[in-house]
Amino acid sequence: MKKNDLIKTDSSIFRILSVCDSVLAIDCKKKTMPQFFSYDFFSDGEIINCLSPDYLKFEDLSPADRKIAQQRYTMIASAVSVLEDVKQRNLMLENSSKQFGISKQTLRSYLCTYLVYQDIAALAPKHSKGKELTQDQKNMRWALNKFFYTRNQNSLPTAYTMMLKAKYCDDYGVLLPEYPSFNQFRYFYRKHRKMENFFISRDGIKDYQMNNRPLLGDGVQEFAPLVGTAMLDGTICDIYLVNDKGQLIGRPVLVVACDANTSMCLGYSLSWQGGTYSLQNLMLNISEDKVALCERMGIHITADQWDVNQPPALWSQMVAQNTRAKPLNKSQN
Repeated sequence: MKKNDLIKTDSSIFRILSVCDSVLAIDCKKKTMPQFFSYDFFSDGEIINCLSPDYLKFEDLSPADRKIAQQRYTMIASAVSVLEDVKQRNLMLENSSKQFGISKQTLRSYLCTYLVYQDIAALAPKHSKGKELTQDQKNMRWALNKFFYTRNQNSLPTAYTMMLKAKYCDDYGVLLPEYPSFNQFRYFYRKHRKMENFFISRDGIKDYQMNNRPLLGDGVQEFAPLVGTAMLDGTICDIYLVNDKGQLIGRPVLVVACDANTSMCLGYSLSWQGGTYSLQNLMLNISEDKVALCERMGIHITADQWDVNQPPALWSQMVAQNTRAKPLNKSQN
């Protein structure tokens, strides 16, 4: 028995890390911290050649993964040098935890992984390959691309019906005994959908860039780097108003305030006067309850349809807090 030997017992496989008065070894299956064992513990064990690695070779890793693997080894290198001294080993892990801002549990996991395989490549991040789609899921994906994400703008039930007709009917148009339900079809759509693809495929790239793209580019960031910035604009309306007698009165002045990051209309002012008077009316409208305002105009809305009744900074802060507390999950059928 010597250092780095792999010994297979009835319960597990152990890697020998040190041989002295007792044996320091690590359980390669459980990957727990190394422990000291007596020589008798391995008397019935069988020495094996190597473990089957579940990672790529170091030379096959991408440059980014190589860098991460080397950084992780740097975090545990001090503990590797003092494996036999348990107290000193824990102290080194604690110091590395403070230095690199990594929890001690994570560092222990890195250390055990390295000791099991004795290879820095084992510390590289694991990338999920993704689950292979079933035949029904492939048919659903085909149907969404063929019938739903098109300029025809078919509804989800229509796309489902067309999928059944194309993939789950025999030569006489009779539905086969086994086919996915509409709930499965809808679940698959909601799980894999991207709203960017939805808008572009159904309305076109020009409409998406004009009406639906997120306004987070350099144009907005130049004047609104912080949340809570409002954009104000005013214009003389291109209409002429008359009174009850049919006499011409003039053209009203419209002033609107919109949030720079969300494009939400915060409020407006429609009056005959411009300047400070229109701004005063605008601020009063921003702070007004929009449900009551629309009710006076004969329009019925709910509070969540236009929930602006605070200045821009306070409203943006409220929206951010509500979004973190309860993420929105709006369905698009």
